Amino acid sequence: MSLFPHPSPLTDHERNRLQRLSRMMDTHFHLPGTNIHFGFDALIGLIPGIGDGASMLLSLYPLKVAHQHRYSSLVKLRILFRILIDFLIGLVPVIGDAFDVWYKCIKRNVEDILREDQKLRECGITKQGMGDFPNSPGETRPIY
Repeated sequence: MSLFPHPSPLTDHERNRLQRLSRMMDTHFHLPGTNIHFGFDALIGLIPGIGDGASMLLSLYPLKVAHQHRYSSLVKLRILFRILIDFLIGLVPVIGDAFDVWYKCIKRNVEDILREDQKLRECGITKQGMGDFPNSPGETRPIY
């Protein structure tokens, strides 16, 4: 095993779970006659005191997935930055709720993770993160 593990792509189940979370939290509902979509994130944020904290906890799931798959620190920092921005602005009554409808924090974070996953797949990275390199005793593996 490598001292510095390589990133690994998402499983189909993880990809579907992230996409469902994004849809539910940020785009599940549509305001008729407009182009405005919103999700449970905006509705949960309306609950005084606990809404923004509960929403932030749900927003941490994409960060957990990115960390489990050893995605780059830059990807994880962008995700964390968006979560903090969403949480802090969400604390402001009315303005925070409108911001939730516009910003769609989870959707942006899931899109980042899916982009990173696509890059890994295009590079031929397997679940173990090493690509299709030889495993037999007489063959060598590249050193990263």
